[in-house]
Amino acid sequence: MFKNKNGGKNNLCGENIRNLRLSHPTKLSQRGLADKMQLIGIDIDKNAIQRIE
Repeated sequence: MFKNKNGGKNNLCGENIRNLRLSHPTKLSQRGLADKMQLIGIDIDKNAIQRIE
């Protein structure tokens, strides 16, 4: 039987994204992160970031 080797977590990057977002000098909000990503050409909105986290 398959066992999750990630400490029982299925979301591998959500916590890391949140930690990086909050460790930014300006403490980026989810909307702020989405805005910055859109400026560099990554089409993502606040709701998508919320679902990832």
